[in-house]
Amino acid sequence: MEDQNQTFKPWLAIWIAPRRTIRKILEVDSAKQVMILAMLAGLARQLENTTAQNMWDALPVPLILAERIVLAPLIGLIAVNIAGALLRWTGGWLGGKASFEQVRTAFAWSCVPTIFIVPLWILKLLIFGEELFTITTPKIYATLI
Repeated sequence: MEDQNQTFKPWLAIWIAPRRTIRKILEVDSAKQVMILAMLAGLARQLENTTAQNMWDALPVPLILAERIVLAPLIGLIAVNIAGALLRWTGGWLGGKASFEQVRTAFAWSCVPTIFIVPLWILKLLIFGEELFTITTPKIYATLI
């Protein structure tokens, strides 16, 4: 049982009890922090996609980062809204009763583990620098041995 005097901390609780945390979030305020979560999730996913693509050899790193930092939050907002709509629509076929806002909120909060990639990604950037964006990666290969 949760102590009534204890402050609810969804950013921590989502890791331990995701279902209970989502239910509590939906009871309190279903729209709170959804936009922030969506934008951070978009940033995390786009940063990871950037390093996976290996097609950035011709562009300077500051330009790559600027492009991702500007566009990624917008992509995250669009993705969370589309995912919420599709999950609500298909969930309705299976008898689901949640509203679009509730489904979108649950989906956005499910992205919290993805969001925690951002600090790790910054650490990777500090260690490996431009190699994260190129095909040739001698530093990265050297650390694997």
